[in-house]
Amino acid sequence: MLFCKCSVIVYLDRDGNFEKEKPIMMKDLGRNAFGFGWPVPVLMVATYNDDQTVNVMSLHEAMRTNSGDLVLCIGPRSKTHENVEKRKAFTVALIDQKLMSEIDYFGTVTGNRVPDKFERTGLKAIRSKHIDAPVIEGSRVVIECELIEIVTGTKFYYCACESCECCCR
Repeated sequence: MLFCKCSVIVYLDRDGNFEKEKPIMMKDLGRNAFGFGWPVPVLMVATYNDDQTVNVMSLHEAMRTNSGDLVLCIGPRSKTHENVEKRKAFTVALIDQKLMSEIDYFGTVTGNRVPDKFERTGLKAIRSKHIDAPVIEGSRVVIECELIEIVTGTKFYYCACESCECCCR
């Protein structure tokens, strides 16, 4: 068994924007940023904002129910939670190594403070054919979801959804 102390580092340019190629500075989020303690798959949850721009968050708290529905643990103060509640639809993408820099950025910047965070990464999205949600180009597996219900908890709201379509690229 291996125990280690970890710090999470995000690469930024001089203005505090995400920078993949030539970062100027690193922002140390501290060892408590990796609070859950074990590696898990990372997901991108994508929604549309009120102005039709794309909002994406990184998420690793998800599970399947016995009936096959998907449950996401999304904090109630997040822009994504607000969008899911309004639109009742979103996509969930399982990411691979080539999107790690972008998913790190999505996990450290909130759409409430940086509404154009998706555009800053240079990624592109297309509209889903089945629901009112974006599909991020470059994602290998995308699950298109419709909201069933939101269940309140102590720290997180649980968004239960049924998947409409699963696309593999």
